[in-house]
Amino acid sequence: MLRYAGARRYLLVATTMAASLVVVPPGGGTVSAVDIPEYTQLLPVCTNPSAATVPCHWPNPSTTDAPAVIMLKCDASAGITNYCFDITVNGSPAPATLGLVARMTAYKTHDATVSDAQYEAMFHLYRVPSTGTFSTSDVWGWGKRPRDQDSGNGKVDLTGVLSATDVVKVTARFKMHKVPQYSVLVADTGTMSFALSGNDLTVTMEGKPARVAIESAAQHIDFDTEKSDDTTKPWTDRCGIPSMRFVVCNVDRAQSSPLVFYGRSSTFVNPPGGDVPGPIWVSTNGTYFHQPSVSFDAKGNAQLQLKVAAPHFLADGTTVNSGPFRAFLSNGILDQWKITKTVDGLNNALATSVRKAGVETVVDRTFAISDTGITITFPSLTYSSPEVYVTAISTNTRGSQSANQIYQVLLAGASTTTGSTPYPTTTGSKSLGKGTSTLLTKLIPVTKGHTATWSVKGAGCRISRGKLVAVTKGKTCTLTRKQKNTKTKVTTSKSLTISVT
Repeated sequence: MLRYAGARRYLLVATTMAASLVVVPPGGGTVSAVDIPEYTQLLPVCTNPSAATVPCHWPNPSTTDAPAVIMLKCDASAGITNYCFDITVNGSPAPATLGLVARMTAYKTHDATVSDAQYEAMFHLYRVPSTGTFSTSDVWGWGKRPRDQDSGNGKVDLTGVLSATDVVKVTARFKMHKVPQYSVLVADTGTMSFALSGNDLTVTMEGKPARVAIESAAQHIDFDTEKSDDTTKPWTDRCGIPSMRFVVCNVDRAQSSPLVFYGRSSTFVNPPGGDVPGPIWVSTNGTYFHQPSVSFDAKGNAQLQLKVAAPHFLADGTTVNSGPFRAFLSNGILDQWKITKTVDGLNNALATSVRKAGVETVVDRTFAISDTGITITFPSLTYSSPEVYVTAISTNTRGSQSANQIYQVLLAGASTTTGSTPYPTTTGSKSLGKGTSTLLTKLIPVTKGHTATWSVKGAGCRISRGKLVAVTKGKTCTLTRKQKNTKTKVTTSKSLTISVT
């Protein structure tokens, strides 16, 4: 069975993100309709999308100009050399017990009046049991829980076919008019690359399977029935995408922790998204995410951002859910941001940060330079719902300091030239028993007439639902409360060192 549910929602999400920055690629201009490959003419109609034997397309029964294409494994002897894919594991052909669903949907891609017209390609790897039938079209849609196939026997958990140390490489070939602007690869230390020759696009995804934390069905937020833009809604013990503006996860312990590998990319047709110079991609193990977006911070600095969410612990209830994070910026974006592609130039121009529970913290990073752009590697993320940022520091504030140093001061609301301490700070100490939880406001009270944000560092504790939870005996953590006077806007900070006994 071919699913269209969620396609329109996804397009609206990506459009909101893409509209934040309009960038005209070198040689500029929007691609016209005549330049776009018409795969409804290049491929036959699918007799059965779930059991396709050749690459084919399937019209959307509910709307026009919104078909889908089903790709299959490349097989030169059978004449399948385009709209197809290859898979290797550790450099060798993948076993028959590993299956891939490769699909591409379209929405109004030949209508110049639709700003969110785009193609969405998705590549989901499955474990194929010895019994049953593998579906060539069945994948979970945008905002849904990663899951086994409904109309096939493909299993989302790759354990038993792959290990966490195996290197998977998926190479897909299909027709496209330009390189996708935004992509996400759910993998461990994943990479993506794109090569376009005429209208022949080759997409390569490589990495290790990622350990992903998945909540129970009862804990999942169903966008179709529960969507809300209310950021004050608590979503207690819930996880998912309730809005096209944010993601949430307040689930402590996942129900399952499968090994997964999948990727998605969006290629916009019309401005403003169609004018962004791709590729921009990220690699994460987040269970839920919006596509990367390019926008501006409060100081007017251009920045890449990604919102992700997942349960805090894996299914064993003790292993903290974490994973490496990478982001790729194309040469076109670097040129737009006026950034020199050298290690020193990048260090002086690009700041990296992570926002959790309303507190944004600068984090260290490394850069890898290639012919097509740069890859930025962050420290491992932990969850529930971090927001990750790469911020371009404007040329008139760079000076001799690194971008991270400058951005740290900007976050504190201080001048980059004063050298003053960002916040007046006081400290203290306390001990808590393992497994206990205490209200944050009881540990560090909030002054009347102030608004507060909270953060914690250290392996001993974590923040959950307005409380500090003592997790690891013998460890320590530092709880920090930053409060801002709602009238004077003066910010003060207080920290408390917690010893877990």
